[in-house]
Amino acid sequence: MVIEVDDDELFEEKEWIGRGKKYDWAVLPGYVTSAKNSSLEIPDFFARQAPLPQETLSISNFLSFKLPRLSSEIISTKTSAWFSTDSPTTNTNVLLSRPVPAPEFIKNLETVYSQAWLDGAKSVVDQRFNDGADRLPLWSISFWKEVIWCHEAQALWKTSMLWLEREDLDLED
Repeated sequence: MVIEVDDDELFEEKEWIGRGKKYDWAVLPGYVTSAKNSSLEIPDFFARQAPLPQETLSISNFLSFKLPRLSSEIISTKTSAWFSTDSPTTNTNVLLSRPVPAPEFIKNLETVYSQAWLDGAKSVVDQRFNDGADRLPLWSISFWKEVIWCHEAQALWKTSMLWLEREDLDLED
C-alpha cells in the first residue's frame, strides 16, 4: 500500500510495516507518523451512520443524544492481544451496539498502538466478545475515543445546567 502524504514524500508499507522497526516518532520520517495517524481515521461511510452528535446540535438536544454506553468492565487481557495482523472481518455495525471499553483501557490501547501498527497490526480484536474471534478495523479505537469524549462533554454540560438551575438563572437569556 502506498499512502501519499506530501507532494515529495510517499509512505510505502512494504518498507516500514512488519520490518522489526521501533516506533519512535522523534526519529521516524513524518510521513510514517502521518500514515499511522491515517490508519486511525474514521471513514466517511461510518461517520455518517455513527451515533455521534453533530456539532450543530443545541445543548438540550446534545444532552438527550443517546450514545453507545461506556463499559465499566475491567479488562484483564494484555493490550497487545487486542491487535491482529489479520484484516478486519467483523461488520462495523457491532460498534453501534456494543459498549465502549473503559477510557483507561482505550488509553492503554493508544499507548501500544503505534508499535503494533508498525509491527503489522491490521485489526483490533475485541476480546470481550465471541472469544476474541472478531476483527474490527483499526479506526475502531478512534470511534471509541469519540464516544468517550461525547460522554464526558455531556456530563460537563449536565453539571453546568444543574448549576444554572440551582442558581436560578434564566436559561433563556
